[in-house]
Amino acid sequence: MARQTLLLDLDGTIWNSRPWYAEIIADLSDPHGSPARLEAELAQGKSVVKLAQESSVSKGRLEKAARERGSRLQLYKHVRRTLAELSERGTPMGLVTNLPRWLAVPLIEATDIKQYFGAIATPGAGVRAKPRPAGILKALKDMGREVDRHTWLVGDDYTDAEAALAAGVRFAWASYGYGATRPAADVELDQFAEVLEL
Repeated sequence: MARQTLLLDLDGTIWNSRPWYAEIIADLSDPHGSPARLEAELAQGKSVVKLAQESSVSKGRLEKAARERGSRLQLYKHVRRTLAELSERGTPMGLVTNLPRWLAVPLIEATDIKQYFGAIATPGAGVRAKPRPAGILKALKDMGREVDRHTWLVGDDYTDAEAALAAGVRFAWASYGYGATRPAADVELDQFAEVLEL
């Protein structure tokens, strides 16, 4: 078993989701919305759940779209290959996301990456969203791992950096993602495949 433990964010780290969210919400809204406007709102920090609510798109319809059309969501370059290599190495991996479970899990399944992760931590049931560290700690507990100097959180946003600091794990910043400014980080990643070097 590898000493290293990797915890990964989703939006802006594993996949480039804003175009997909914007397209789906625009398509499901009545009248149809503008994908460009919706994507701009996501870029300004609005959550996909809030955006869907404001566009009168129900949780049920968004979850159904995730199951039926989630395979069109774009993974960043080399994500699938990198996850497979990490899995072959025996590296324990978990997901820590602020997406609700009802949306995250269908998308993970639709993009065919669920098999790589030993834990999926989402807000709810006593777990508060990042920048709180509870998701990190829950994922590690579910994986049977402990916080040590070989434990990393990979994410693109300052909330990821703050959560990592609060949990006592190392932070790798996905500079290719959505973060507008560089947060405090132990390592800066220019592309996802660089997690192999952590």
